[in-house]
Amino acid sequence: MDASRGSKIMEKKILILTSFVSGMGGMEKVIERTNTILSKNKKYTTRIISLSGGQSNLINGKTKFFYTGKESWINNINGSRFPFRSGIKHLDFILHAMYVFLVLIRYRPNYVVCTGFGQLVYANKIRNIFGLKYKLLSWPHFSIASGFGNIKYSTQADYCLGISKEINDEFIKACVEPEKVIYFPNPFSRMDIIKRKNDITTFVFIGRLLIDGQKRIRDIIDAAGKVNGDFRVKFIGDGEDADLIEKYIKNSPANKKLELLRGWVNDPWRLAGNPNALLLASAFEGLPTVIGEAMSRGIVCISSDCKTGPRDFIVDGRNGYLFPVGDVDSLANLMQRVVDGDINPSPEIIAESIDFFYEDRYEERLLKVFN
Repeated sequence: MDASRGSKIMEKKILILTSFVSGMGGMEKVIERTNTILSKNKKYTTRIISLSGGQSNLINGKTKFFYTGKESWINNINGSRFPFRSGIKHLDFILHAMYVFLVLIRYRPNYVVCTGFGQLVYANKIRNIFGLKYKLLSWPHFSIASGFGNIKYSTQADYCLGISKEINDEFIKACVEPEKVIYFPNPFSRMDIIKRKNDITTFVFIGRLLIDGQKRIRDIIDAAGKVNGDFRVKFIGDGEDADLIEKYIKNSPANKKLELLRGWVNDPWRLAGNPNALLLASAFEGLPTVIGEAMSRGIVCISSDCKTGPRDFIVDGRNGYLFPVGDVDSLANLMQRVVDGDINPSPEIIAESIDFFYEDRYEERLLKVFN
């Protein structure tokens, strides 16, 4: 057997299925990084399928059935986007299943990785009906608290990748066999430590602008109104509640200390400057990318103790701080302690505390999964 035939036999094809993404979220970044790592290894080829463009298919708040626009996050990788979205749950499910069937028959992957629970259903049925041999992996990026799909469908997967320890627990509670559950947190780059040079204490929020719902930005604004001293809070990002948040800031007693920087940017940390602390008040997460990005820069994080993810990074009182979801007074108290100088941990210790999450460690875990 010649070398070229041997290399082809060794090649493993990986298909990643995802849907309803904004194009600028943490999950997209993780998929991009995963693709980059696998692309460096000649044993693997990857293909990413985005099953509808999420917000891209919404025009003035209404669903546009056919949308040909591109998602920039998959432009530079081997990926494509299914352009149809009816807005009718069962019809979209059927359309997605038909499209995925065509991809599976043509691409013949060794592994199919599903970020949504519904994708597991038709990927498993297609495999069984047509005798396909791929391994099926469940890789959700939200907890069951999000309400995005039914985790019980993960029992149809060969393996379940939990991006947080609590999501691993959720798999097991959903009757997935423990030996099929793998702790698989997302990767983060080792960054230069940010040197704090602010005369004014600066807090930063980076993410989707939702005044209530998942991100609970209202809580941060209300907490800022209870804090005394010289400080600023920067809100960086975009989302459907941007106008509401702008109005709420104007009516806040702390309005002169709050700054809204609207729009998605490739490097929000450049706009953040040298913040003293990151703020996150979420009702739920998966594994919040922004916490890992902040801690890799040595920035202390003050986060709600939500399901799931913050506790994977933060040991309360040691390398960061947690407060109960919706507890505005506790958040304000922690912010006040930062302003007063009572919270000022070593940036180097913060960055070192998440060593397990850095890309070199992630690459080891990733290759192990596909071996």
